[in-house]
Amino acid sequence: MSDPEPLQEYEISEYARFEMDRRGIKDTDVGAALAALEQIDLIRPGRSGYQSKFGVSAPPSIYLLRVFVDFDRQPPMVVTA
Repeated sequence: MSDPEPLQEYEISEYARFEMDRRGIKDTDVGAALAALEQIDLIRPGRSGYQSKFGVSAPPSIYLLRVFVDFDRQPPMVVTA
């Protein structure tokens, strides 16, 4: 099994969509976190956590976004954020 790489193509699970909506996380934020290589942690074989910092302009703040992805399937599946 290879190390996780930046993701351009992926699907978002229903549960992840629910959590993203509940937390106010946009699709573009998830996409940016998956495309960046700020930090990737192997959670278990087949699942990784992608972390990325992003800014929100009003009020100015920096947040840490963690996106958990099952990459043992094609396309990889975002399971929560």
